[in-house]
Amino acid sequence: MITSIKPYVDGKKNCVYFIISYKKKRFQVSTGMRSSEKFSGLVFPNSTPNSTAKTARLASLYSSIDAYMEKHLDEPFELMRRNIKAIINGEEPQSGQSLVHYFEEFMETKTNESTRGIYETTRKRLVMYDEKALIDDIDRRWLDGFLAHEIMRGRKMNGIAIDFRNMRAVFNWAIDNEETKNYPFRKFTIKTERQKFLYLSIEEMREYRDIEVEDFMEKYRDMFLLGFYLIGINLSDLLELPANAIKHGRIVYRRKKTGRLYDIKVEPEALEIINKYHGTKHLVRFLDDGTKLSSFKRRLGDYIKRIGKVELVKNRRGALIKKQLKPLHDDIVWYTARRSWATIAASLDIPKEVIGKALGHSEWDSTTTDLYINFDNRKIDEANRKVINALNADLALSRTD
Repeated sequence: MITSIKPYVDGKKNCVYFIISYKKKRFQVSTGMRSSEKFSGLVFPNSTPNSTAKTARLASLYSSIDAYMEKHLDEPFELMRRNIKAIINGEEPQSGQSLVHYFEEFMETKTNESTRGIYETTRKRLVMYDEKALIDDIDRRWLDGFLAHEIMRGRKMNGIAIDFRNMRAVFNWAIDNEETKNYPFRKFTIKTERQKFLYLSIEEMREYRDIEVEDFMEKYRDMFLLGFYLIGINLSDLLELPANAIKHGRIVYRRKKTGRLYDIKVEPEALEIINKYHGTKHLVRFLDDGTKLSSFKRRLGDYIKRIGKVELVKNRRGALIKKQLKPLHDDIVWYTARRSWATIAASLDIPKEVIGKALGHSEWDSTTTDLYINFDNRKIDEANRKVINALNADLALSRTD
């Protein structure tokens, strides 16, 4: 039997339920009625107050639910459960939930704040474009419309591609949970553009190291340098490291996103910045006061783009005021530190496999012995020191002059 509906009386409080079998699963829904004693079938015992009226309502609900189930055999399991509850409550059954609704449910399954933030950004864009679009009604034409809408807003293809990948993940989750059978991505290609990633030369990195910035921006510049000194460490991982993360002069941690193990020697340049901002709960203190990870990452991303030379100019009254000139690089991002480290390392003839291992690229993972892993770490330590020495070579020269 594909579907079935059976009355059931709870033996403790004599509450009356329907046991529903649908798509090889079972669930129970309350009728909102109680009996004076257990019974079977659709007829309340005479000892129950208003037994005749309750029997009539039970029979009516049974008939309505049975008829609805017969007409909607293709309905997803969760939607069927919600609609049976709606029938019992005297509400209209729904034809389906919105894509936005499923985004919200999917986000509840994510424990990582940063991951939830990525999906929340896409959810907000869906609300702006078509908040009420039902998940079962989304098709290729709708996806094309979303694409055109976002392009008209001036967005780049790679950013839009992230939204489409997020939508695809939600559809796959909804299908796995039998919420829908619809999958509009079968013949829809998520297009991207080949990016030219920014990296900084040694001279440009020195500009960031040496430039005078306003007090409130100093911590963002310092964090960018710290990311460089720690071989392009992921920002989320860095901010969430515990206060006692340094052991025997090294930071050993697992990348939160991939689970990959990293082992980084803390060079003096990195330690100086860590000591400057050391926290009581975290290695660097910026989340100690309850600041959300996503909030600090957003501020850092904004402010490092603004770093540039500042000059004093006179206003109309003759008073000197600060005026910021053009930023050094208005397209700089956190991962620029990582790309810059790799590019400078390559320019110093550090072997590609050492660079790949330092960055945690999977093709250079060691699967042999601990001895070989230690050898890898020594090579990585030497490479990082060589990169930092190259960056600071101008300081060494100035001290000898």
